[in-house]
Amino acid sequence: MSTKFLFIFIVYLTGIFNFTFAQVEEPRTPQGKLARSAGAYLGSLEYVRVFKISDCGYALSKKYPSINEELNKEVIFSFSPEYQEEIYKAFNPVNSVLASQSLEYVNSIIENFKKDTDRNTACGKASALIATVAGQAKDNWIKNKNLYGK
Repeated sequence: MSTKFLFIFIVYLTGIFNFTFAQVEEPRTPQGKLARSAGAYLGSLEYVRVFKISDCGYALSKKYPSINEELNKEVIFSFSPEYQEEIYKAFNPVNSVLASQSLEYVNSIIENFKKDTDRNTACGKASALIATVAGQAKDNWIKNKNLYGK
C-alpha cells in the first residue's frame, strides 16, 4: 500500500465520525460542520494516543494534548449550549468505536510500512503520517471553529 494512499485514506477516515446532527453525509448546518471538524480533530488525537503506546511510539516525540484536554479546554465551548452536552457525551470518555477503530487504523499503518522497510524507517514514516493527519485536522478545526463556532 503506498504512502500517498494511506495518507488519503486516513484523512478521509478522520472526517466520518457520527454525531446526531452531523451524519456521514456532508453536514448542512454550521453546527454540523463544526461537529465534523471537531470529530476529525479529536479522532486524530486518538490516533496519536494509540500510536504513542504502539511498538513505534518512540518515533513520535512531539507532545500532543489528550482528547479530554482539548474537549474541555476548547471544543465544548465552541458549540452552542444546546449541543455541548451531546458533544461531551460523544467523546468523554472516548467511545469504544473510536478507540477500536483508531487501534485498527494505526496498527494497519505500522504493519504496512513494516512490510517494505526496516522497523525504524517504518516507524518514522508512520510517525510522520500520523503527525501530518493530526496537524491537518487541527488546522481544519481552527478554521471551522472560527467560521462556525458560537
